[in-house]
Amino acid sequence: MDKKDIAAILKQAGILMELHGVNPFKARAFLNGARTVERFEEDVAALADSGRLNEIKGIGKGLAAAITDIARTGSFPEFEELKNATPEGLLDILRIRGLGAKKVSAIWKKLGITTLGELEYACLENRLKDLEGFGEKTQQAVLAGIQQLRRHRDYVHLHRALAAAEEVEAALRESPHVRRFARAGELARSREVIRDVVLLVVVSRRSGLEDDLRRTLPEGEVRSGEEGITVVTSSGIPVALQLVSGEDFGTRLLIGTGSEAFLGWLREKGDFESMREEKEEDVFARMGLPFIPPELREAPPASLPEAKELVTLEDLRLMLHVHTSWSDGVHSIEEMATAARDHGFTAIGICDHSRSAFYANGLDEDRVRMQHEEIDALNAKGLGIRILKGVESDILPDGSLDYPDRVLETFDFVVASVHSSFRLSREDQTRRLATAVRNPFTTILGHPTGRLLLARPGYEVDMDAVLEAAGETNTIIELNANPHRLDLDWRLIPKVKELGVKLAINPDAHRVEGLSDIRYGVAMARKGAATVEDVVNTWSVERFLAWKRQTEGRS
Repeated sequence: MDKKDIAAILKQAGILMELHGVNPFKARAFLNGARTVERFEEDVAALADSGRLNEIKGIGKGLAAAITDIARTGSFPEFEELKNATPEGLLDILRIRGLGAKKVSAIWKKLGITTLGELEYACLENRLKDLEGFGEKTQQAVLAGIQQLRRHRDYVHLHRALAAAEEVEAALRESPHVRRFARAGELARSREVIRDVVLLVVVSRRSGLEDDLRRTLPEGEVRSGEEGITVVTSSGIPVALQLVSGEDFGTRLLIGTGSEAFLGWLREKGDFESMREEKEEDVFARMGLPFIPPELREAPPASLPEAKELVTLEDLRLMLHVHTSWSDGVHSIEEMATAARDHGFTAIGICDHSRSAFYANGLDEDRVRMQHEEIDALNAKGLGIRILKGVESDILPDGSLDYPDRVLETFDFVVASVHSSFRLSREDQTRRLATAVRNPFTTILGHPTGRLLLARPGYEVDMDAVLEAAGETNTIIELNANPHRLDLDWRLIPKVKELGVKLAINPDAHRVEGLSDIRYGVAMARKGAATVEDVVNTWSVERFLAWKRQTEGRS
């Protein structure tokens, strides 16, 4: 190993020592030793082999032993012990610029965060700024650092892929050389996480388009290749432009959008690949099939629903499950309500955290009463939108909710969610959720599997059993539209529909900007073939409250 390799291991060891609270003088000695080794002009490994490390000023006995082990084996025992005691995701978090070991230790030990995805979600929920030594600026810097780390990862969340595509699409619209373009592949199918962002483009002159892209996207990078053009956007996400002819644009788009499984099923229906059609609809028509929306081209369809039957964003009227500055949100109730009104919604359900969520400034009973008084005053004021008194009540490990019934009955509706004890056994977790679903005050089961995309899988739970309990009690299942969750998984929606369970597409927004996340939930609902009648957000507020009253008497 050369001196840079040795220095890198010494530095990482010093950081891990700080993270785990090892003697600070020892940790500092390793960090200083890393700098000393890196600057030393002679061959450090050779000195270690000859036992002459004492010739390097500042290298004591302990450091010398560690360097000797590193030179011979690539590591040393204490370093291996520290790595084994460190959750793997913390090593990624430690790579965030400006986030030292002490801050990472606080994030880990006080918030229980061990992955980049969990950290990003905590920032978006406004949980970092109140930690000692942090603040709003640090929270924003951490978010920026996470994005920097992710630029070269294989997968990105749907909303990030969509933002990259929209950046390039805006440039395509400005180019006189572009005749037509459309999204293809995983983005067109609205996958939860996306590897490749692809646009199909019809151009009159390729070189002219390349010049236009360089002019209109100064922060990006335009690369020319044999198969097309790649634009590396300002976020670092590459967008591939596949150049096709206009005559068979529809055929090429269909081929470029469907998954392998879907295209295999389609080939059994006929030779669509030899057709030269400008529109996808014409390809389906020639095959005697109804138009199948891109979201449903993930696998061979079990049935062929009409595209017009699927729920759309324009169908939604109720904006349920949002947070405010009363708990861990950024904006006030009035600010969230007026923003939802401006989005075209007729009612908004305020669902700040309950008292067990101390990390999120959850509401105790006195603050619940105070918040309800504010909501009454705002409704009396008349904002052009109905404000509902909701709550996101923690589901405790035994399945109970964390308010007594006399408090729960004061809410217009209750979203019951798991925020702790993720590692219960499959049996205990299933029992926990089923018990919560059967609670007469539970209106909606929030983010049912607890997953964070690209960060942590959902907890071990028998979702079929939970959904069956929801079917028995008419409990609504949330499709959490936050792009880091998208939970319930769309693959479970056919089971939901089979059981007659209703869905609530909720943004779980913690700021005004988060309200628009509801569109990602709609995309997932469409992937699961959810219709207008399957989704309670399409109801009037009177129908929703009547449903809640009817289900309160269940046992």
